[in-house]
Amino acid sequence: MAFAPKLDPAFEGQCRRIAAWSIALERAAGFSADRKNEVLDLAEALDAHFGWEPFSDADDKPDQFTEIALACLEVATTGDLDRAIQNLPVFPLAAQRALGIILSDDWSAGDLESVAGTDQALAAHLLRAANSWTHSPRQPIVTIPHAITYIGAERACRILYAAAVKPLFGSPRLRDVWHHSLAAAEVAESLAEFCHPVDRKKAFLAGLIHDIGGLAMTGLPPKFQALFEHLTASGCEPILAERAISGFSHAQAGARALRLWNFAPELSEAVEFHHAPEKSDGQLASLLYLTEQWTDSSEDAPSAARFRFALDRLGLTEEQFEQLSIPMDRTVTGLHFD
Repeated sequence: MAFAPKLDPAFEGQCRRIAAWSIALERAAGFSADRKNEVLDLAEALDAHFGWEPFSDADDKPDQFTEIALACLEVATTGDLDRAIQNLPVFPLAAQRALGIILSDDWSAGDLESVAGTDQALAAHLLRAANSWTHSPRQPIVTIPHAITYIGAERACRILYAAAVKPLFGSPRLRDVWHHSLAAAEVAESLAEFCHPVDRKKAFLAGLIHDIGGLAMTGLPPKFQALFEHLTASGCEPILAERAISGFSHAQAGARALRLWNFAPELSEAVEFHHAPEKSDGQLASLLYLTEQWTDSSEDAPSAARFRFALDRLGLTEEQFEQLSIPMDRTVTGLHFD
């Protein structure tokens, strides 16, 4: 019995994307059947444009074929994004207070008690985490001070912040994003512990909010949602689909939202470039890029150039990265939606 040869995964992914671009372009521009070669030329140019981006300069402009393809596919604008961001809920006050504590070098367990004590949901999350920790207590923990003492102030701080952010991802279509964000926060923190120049507290926060732009993307027009679903269902990676049909991605949308919420520039820049670390002067974007590789998010097309860049920026070798052991904290993963 003859078996078909196995395709190289990168080549197979490229074929799927070009097919997806071709179908979308044919529908968008109404090309006749005798112009399929033109459609294919546009699709290949678009895919090559994204593939060569890590090697291009910031001032480089798309070629003529790519510009035509992008013009045909565009169904949302930055104006649509700004309106979607303006309609986002206010960033939770409890999360803002917890953020200030995490990033401060001078805080106490009493500060955490004051944050948890202002919100019954936060208090419940903290107590549940303490009672379900690896070293389960003999007697149930029923007070906030006992919970903080039992699991430690730093762990309690991370839990409070994550619990405060969690409601933003309450929509059913965003719950998988939230679960990925929890895993990313832990992976980012562990990577930061291995890469000493990176602050592990900032790494945890960056991992938790790196995909927050997904909130804004859900507010874009129905045409965007429909074409995005079609492209991703056809095998196109989400971030490439976003950029092709709007000119921006959830990474850029997230950075705009974080700036509106007055987040530190270091965090908003890391979020903006976590799929293009070569465009950032900081280390957090590279750390988030490697976090995405570790969690196998499949949000973007693989890029050996970007992978090597991120490793070099953090002083890691590929062998060291592959050998990293990253434990998952049950107190954090317990913040999953049921």
